[in-house]
Amino acid sequence: MCKNCKITHLHNHSANSLADGASSVDRIVQRAVQIGSTAVGLTDHGTMLGTYDLYLSAKKYGIKPIYGCEFYITRDGVPYNERVKGYHHQVILAQNMTGLRNMYTLSKYAHGDGFYYKPRIDKELLFHHSDGLIVTSSCLAGEIPHLVVSGKHNKAEEVLREYLDIFGERFFLEAQFRKDFPEQEKVNKWLWDIAPKYGVKVIGTSDAHYASPDEKKEQEILKQMGSTAKDGERDAFSDGTLYLVHPDEIMQWYGNSDVVKQWMNNTLLVEEIVENFSPDNGEYVLPIVELPQDKPITIRSDDHDAYLAWLAFSQLEMIYEVGTPLYDRAMTQLDFELATIKRMKLTKYLLIIS
Repeated sequence: MCKNCKITHLHNHSANSLADGASSVDRIVQRAVQIGSTAVGLTDHGTMLGTYDLYLSAKKYGIKPIYGCEFYITRDGVPYNERVKGYHHQVILAQNMTGLRNMYTLSKYAHGDGFYYKPRIDKELLFHHSDGLIVTSSCLAGEIPHLVVSGKHNKAEEVLREYLDIFGERFFLEAQFRKDFPEQEKVNKWLWDIAPKYGVKVIGTSDAHYASPDEKKEQEILKQMGSTAKDGERDAFSDGTLYLVHPDEIMQWYGNSDVVKQWMNNTLLVEEIVENFSPDNGEYVLPIVELPQDKPITIRSDDHDAYLAWLAFSQLEMIYEVGTPLYDRAMTQLDFELATIKRMKLTKYLLIIS
């Protein structure tokens, strides 16, 4: 047993990661409490559907929720709205409410013009909406680990510098705890060797796709349902370690390594810098809505109510003849409806869906 060993599992998938996660959000939170954690993250593939469930479960069990998502990010500088195959994985965590709003905005773009086989973002979008976000180098499907496995170490360093320029101390290298996976061992070693050169911290994750070892079978069935792999082919789940592993078990795997203990301790640092906040603060939490450049110059870039009113009145003049009794009645009704929309704080929502 490792005395005083603790971990905050930051990279975890629930059943919201369709066919790629076996456990409910509530089960993940229960498991985190069971192994002695005081916070837990949720990073489903390409979706933030579990955000509010995480808040409710974390509140029920007295643990800090860390809201996140493992986004799909285009490769090689391809814009998110171009219909080109290929993507990397990118783990993003919300440090505060600003970060959560930015994640909602990224998700909006991903599931809109960015959807091509997967809901995708690109680096330009990510860097533009970087406030309040914590970012890691992600799993083997992340850009940096992919380059390391491919032997492109100089390019991997270049990408590392790119992220550090934007996120600074909010960027972490992500080693993963795997018992028997040579590719991950290669990446873990490179991350540990390169970290001192740039003063960046390495965190350890399980990239959990099920909460505990006894749910492994369910996860295997889910993967087989959506897999084209042939019998006997090795996949990323084959070592059976993708669950919220107890810190004592991790230390047993690695022979009480001080390096691995440091990786676990660094997850506690992430927990410290993440604010304990509710996504339900009595207001609608919506993506950032940027008004188009061709709006009237009399409307400020942040005056969504004025822009919606301009759109509505412009259409009104196309439907009714100005100066007629019908037009006047329609104007009165529209004034009432716009005032109601403003009072109920629905303006941004209507602009998003329009």
